[in-house]
This record gives sequence, structure tokens and C-alpha cells, in this order.
Amino acid sequence: MSAMPEVLTLDVGHTFLFPDPPLGEVYARAAARYGVQVTPAWAEKAWERAWEQTKGQQEGLIYGTTYEEGLDFWLKVNHRVFQDHGLSPEEIHAFVSDLYLGYARAKLWRVDPGLDKLLDLCAGLGVPVALVSNWDVRLRSLLDELDLLDRFQEVIISAEVGLEKPDPAIFEHALQRLGGSRERAVHVGDTWNDDVLGARQFGMKAIWLAPPLRAVPE
Repeated sequence: MSAMPEVLTLDVGHTFLFPDPPLGEVYARAAARYGVQVTPAWAEKAWERAWEQTKGQQEGLIYGTTYEEGLDFWLKVNHRVFQDHGLSPEEIHAFVSDLYLGYARAKLWRVDPGLDKLLDLCAGLGVPVALVSNWDVRLRSLLDELDLLDRFQEVIISAEVGLEKPDPAIFEHALQRLGGSRERAVHVGDTWNDDVLGARQFGMKAIWLAPPLRAVPE
């Protein structure tokens, strides 16, 4: 990758935006309000497992295209997490609705401090930057509250465009909006399948921000 890229696209979650406090802590505290005592470590692992299982069984877009469809996905995830802890469907709905609103706000997120430097560098070099994210409809308002929305030339959200990674079509959509050639475009993200393989399948270069303790695929 010796030549300077013409275009840069970035994933969002766990690429430059991170839950803070850690998700397990937030879920454990929320569960305690309903009389369910779990450790943050248990909540984190159970949530990750339920998220993967639910995502794998979802038909169509993972998070849908409306606020209600996004909420429905997270209800399914949390039903898997807490179905054996005595919570009624009504309690799970109230629990998830509160968290769904909470995670739409900036107070539960942390922005990597290196993002500003990256965006300033790209601006100085004349390299446009777009976000390409699998996320529900809450993301745009969250980015606005974080004062990030205007820092990107384009914001491509799966729930808004009806496409999601690793489908090469979402990367094609981003480049159509930004301009530039796929051969001189680079995507950065934290998931091997969605970010790296999806971008490569479209013909872009990809940089994998491998999470700690996650095995490198063969």
C-alpha cells in the first residue's frame, strides 16, 4: 500500500467508538434494578453470545430500517440473555427499551482520541473520509450529539441505505457518493468478515484493527 489512498472509509463500533462504561457493567446494573444479580463479566459474555446467535438467525438487514425494527432485534438478543432469570416479557421489554434509549446518547460512549488526528491528517491531504457502518437508525443522531457528524464527507448506515457489510454493494454505494476508484480506496474496521473480507471482495484494500485476544483467521 505504497500509494496514498484517494478515499478512506471507516467502520464505527469498536473501530473509533467504544461503549464506556463497559457494556457488561451497564447491563449488570440495569439487571439489578429488576432483581437479577449477574456479574459484569457474565453479562458481557452472555450478551456477545446472544448477539452472535441472534444476528446469525436474522432475516434481511440485521437491525432493520426503522427504530422499531432495531428495537425488536435487541429485544431478541436480550431475551436470550435473560430468559432463564425469571424476567417476564414485559420486564424484558422495559429493560431493553431503557437501554435502547440510553445507547442512543453520547454519555455511554467513548471516542478514540486518535480520531481527530486521523481526520485532520486526511483533510490536510485532501483524502475524503466516509463512515460505513452496520448500525440501526440511532447512529446518525448519536454522531451528531458527539459532534462527529460533520467531520465526515459521507455517513453510510446500513439501516438507512438498506445494505450492510460484508455485501460489496455497501462499499460501492460509499464510493459512488465519495468518488474515487476502488483500487485506491482503503477501508478500516475491526471485524474480519464484515470489514476486511467485504471490502476486499469489492476490490478495496482493507486494514483490520484486530481486537485483543481474537484469533487471526487462517
